[in-house]
Amino acid sequence: MSTIDADWGYKNADKFPATLREKIKNDGFVFPAQTEVEYSPFLAYRAITRKEGDLSEVTRNDFRSKAEKKEKKIRGKVIDQTDPAYYGVSFFKDKDILKSKFVNAFKFPNPCKK
Repeated sequence: MSTIDADWGYKNADKFPATLREKIKNDGFVFPAQTEVEYSPFLAYRAITRKEGDLSEVTRNDFRSKAEKKEKKIRGKVIDQTDPAYYGVSFFKDKDILKSKFVNAFKFPNPCKK
């Protein structure tokens, strides 16, 4: 595995989606120093949601970042467009961890508990 130097992002900007590409070229985004650019292939798991009865295949759209989706801003919440997480997507190398996080994400508080 190798990490990147300060100019790596600018030299490779054309490999990224347009949303991130423009930020890189205009010095609005810098990759963290610990970003890995060479690695061995591995399996990755991602949780996606579908409406009931929707059995469509997984597509590139299921892996779009918040920046690519152009999500609406929540009133009073500032979006840090220099944060790498805004342009990335989450995935897991361990399916069991994904399952536990996904199940816990939908556990709602007990309304009777005080």
